[in-house]
Amino acid sequence: MPDLSARLSIGFSWAGHTTMHILSALFLTVVLALEPAWSMTYDDLIRLWTVGSLMIGLGAPLAGWLGDRWSDARMMVLFFLLTGGGAIGAGLTSEPVALTLALTVLGLGASIYHPVGMSWLIKNSVNPGAALGTQGLFGSLGVACAALVAGTLTDLISWRAAFIIPRLVQRRRRCCPCRLHRHGFGGRPQR
Repeated sequence: MPDLSARLSIGFSWAGHTTMHILSALFLTVVLALEPAWSMTYDDLIRLWTVGSLMIGLGAPLAGWLGDRWSDARMMVLFFLLTGGGAIGAGLTSEPVALTLALTVLGLGASIYHPVGMSWLIKNSVNPGAALGTQGLFGSLGVACAALVAGTLTDLISWRAAFIIPRLVQRRRRCCPCRLHRHGFGGRPQR
């Protein structure tokens, strides 16, 4: 793999890790704005994320298996599509059942990242230990920024914007894995 393509793959793996943690934690802050908006208790609202959060773990073995047998680059494209679609769906919903479904799609998409994104990162790294160390930094950045992103967008615009705007930012990132896959990148670099 050309050096530039390897660096792009690694960079988008890092960005994907940040995105995964931001998107999968948004609801935990947005729920505070939904209490008065939907006249529901915090307890009832937080339960809407239950299936989505379970999907993050339950979908991971299948995602890893598909990444190994089908394509880790294609699975990364699917990661961006599902998490983004779930986030947009969550931002456009107006009732609890639809929000639960959107959060489930988001969780299923997020389940792809750890088994596939980390494998993709290692396959494209000349120095996998350093790349994985930086990967952890980017994941922690996503966890740290999730409440800030959700709270700021909810306060400045609306709770819907807290889901939709990060997805629009993510859309720009999704283009690179699609292009890398289309041009045959995604294999192990020359050492």
